[in-house]
Amino acid sequence: MSKSRSSKKKSNLKHLYILIFVLAALGAGYYYIEKLEKESPQGYIPAPLTGEAGGPQYTLLENTDSIKYQVIVIYNKDVSINDVARDFYNNDALWPYIYLENKEVISNPLDIKKDVVLRIPRLSSKSQSIDDTKCIERAKQLADSILSKPVSNEVY
Repeated sequence: MSKSRSSKKKSNLKHLYILIFVLAALGAGYYYIEKLEKESPQGYIPAPLTGEAGGPQYTLLENTDSIKYQVIVIYNKDVSINDVARDFYNNDALWPYIYLENKEVISNPLDIKKDVVLRIPRLSSKSQSIDDTKCIERAKQLADSILSKPVSNEVY
């Protein structure tokens, strides 16, 4: 009986050592991740993408909802919504999707002021297909419906 009791103790001791090792590894990993988060500025990606002129064109912000949004950006100069659509969808006809997601911060789609935070929605590959004429037609119909709505602050 003493052998079985001794082997149980050794087995339990072995499990205890394994548990302590796993907890130490998890603690070290947690410490490392926390240290990295404190070193990087909150909300910004360190290297902004550059435009044609070589200077920063826009800055990517932290995307907390990567399922819904492709990116969240701040442009460093005034741009049109067509330029934004061309930058992220490679097609300026898809601008209505960006407008609908950001209409509360876009007063004029042809002149989006610098430093405005834009959320670029993630489109399905079917909605973003340049070769699909139905996709482009849908975007154009959406654009027509947006452009045909009267602006509420106009004086008649």
